[in-house]
Amino acid sequence: MTQSSIPLLYFKNQMRLIIVLMAGLSIILTGCSDDDASENPSETRLKTGFVVLAGTSDDGYFVKYYEELPTGTIDITQGTAFQSFFPVSVSDGAMFMTRTDGSRGFSKIAVNGNGEFVEEGFIPTINDESFSMAIRDRNFGMFHDRNDPNTASIFDPATMQVITTVDLSENGAGFPLRYQKFIFRNQDEVFVVARGEEGETLPSVPLFRVDLQSNALANKLELSFETDELVVFNRFGQRYMDESGNLYFYHGGNLSVPNISGAIVKIPAGSTEYDPEYNFQVPLKVNPTNLGAFLTTFYYHRNDIGYALINAELDSRIAELVTQRGGFQGLSNEDTEQIIAWLFSAPTGAWVKVDLAAQTVTSINGLPALSPFDPSNMAFLNNEPYFAISNPDINAFYSYDAASNNAELVFNVTGAPLVSVFDLSIDE
Repeated sequence: MTQSSIPLLYFKNQMRLIIVLMAGLSIILTGCSDDDASENPSETRLKTGFVVLAGTSDDGYFVKYYEELPTGTIDITQGTAFQSFFPVSVSDGAMFMTRTDGSRGFSKIAVNGNGEFVEEGFIPTINDESFSMAIRDRNFGMFHDRNDPNTASIFDPATMQVITTVDLSENGAGFPLRYQKFIFRNQDEVFVVARGEEGETLPSVPLFRVDLQSNALANKLELSFETDELVVFNRFGQRYMDESGNLYFYHGGNLSVPNISGAIVKIPAGSTEYDPEYNFQVPLKVNPTNLGAFLTTFYYHRNDIGYALINAELDSRIAELVTQRGGFQGLSNEDTEQIIAWLFSAPTGAWVKVDLAAQTVTSINGLPALSPFDPSNMAFLNNEPYFAISNPDINAFYSYDAASNNAELVFNVTGAPLVSVFDLSIDE
């Protein structure tokens, strides 16, 4: 094969199901707190239990609350239907997401004593494609309204009141940016992930570090790679930092075949720069000859252990087709479309356990194979790892025992593709 690459042209559209939404500006507050709860269940706000989410962005979402984690088989269509529903954070029992009716803005959604979903408050946005926000703690969160590429906003998740803005105008990009992720390391700093407003990638996996004392950019972190087309993925929660304050970030690689491998990178505790020696290329640890070494999700758990979703190998049909055509230069447009379809559907992906200190990778027994681009997500219930797997053959939720390295089926889902499960008792 030659080293010419095949861009995955419609990657953004394929991945929108797992990209989180969010943003905001001002506030309308409704509802009651636990302190106001009476014998009327509708005025009670639950802070324990599990929310099961299934569906697609095209067909809508089904959501159902369970006091205990379900077993057996559940019909998710017996839950509540929403046009939009995907939490990006959970804090004090409430879920934060774009508004469930599809209108502009960001919602705080709680569960009442009847198991019903209640909008506690919302922050409207100007741009209807705003999607990014994060919660640091119960009284501090950030979001970006894509209408303004020069600022992000700080708000109070408890009251849903906007507090102030952060000046991001000195980013040096030369074109408008959208801020896709806010990663908190302590009370005084946040690392901001960005792409161009039109989807442009930025070179060298940049993170913009914001000093929250001055609410301004402090420095820009960059690594040097062979390409400037490395993709960064969004996901739920704030599981990036270990117990010592080391922050582990990740990129997916460049979305071509052959590709630059996806990798986990490190910002050491106390440092404001990347560790230039740390480039944990997880897919290549599993298969050093992998020409499609994508890494699409990573979560830190505890004690140097995290979990990543990778492409473990390239579908053999791709290599066969390229060989038949005499190399990448001989591929037609139809061939390229076929290769893209194989990449997004072939069960060549796997969830793996990663040791961030030793930079080793362990396969997980008992999880079904899947595409690395399937809408598969991790959940941490009672602070233990679980996996949501949805592909043409499997639609189920699995627990994982790290001691035995075995995953086991918890429940199956019918009615819509499973997206994830959220534990209302954990702030993430």
